[in-house]
Amino acid sequence: MNTRQPFVTAPEPEALGIEFNLHGKFTVATDKGYRVHDTANGKLLNERDFGGSVSFATNLDDSNIVGLIGGGPYPKFSPNKVWHQHFLSTSKAKISLVHSL
Repeated sequence: MNTRQPFVTAPEPEALGIEFNLHGKFTVATDKGYRVHDTANGKLLNERDFGGSVSFATNLDDSNIVGLIGGGPYPKFSPNKVWHQHFLSTSKAKISLVHSL
């Protein structure tokens, strides 16, 4: 009988989409936000939890701009709008509407 409590009780975010770019980064859209990783070693470069799902996230070339489209089980943003976020500082990150479809 196993009586020990698990070390991690919170579930990991579920990946809804993965987008690779040519500059060594990949972006994962999750049911809670997005994550940006380094392709060479998998190191987490940036993570943002919106409290809602994002169906598509992509990093613009080698910049600090992430394009976002809402969707998934609990969409944070409208799926017919394209948003972007600068991730220099997550505490001062600003999300802006780019285009409405």
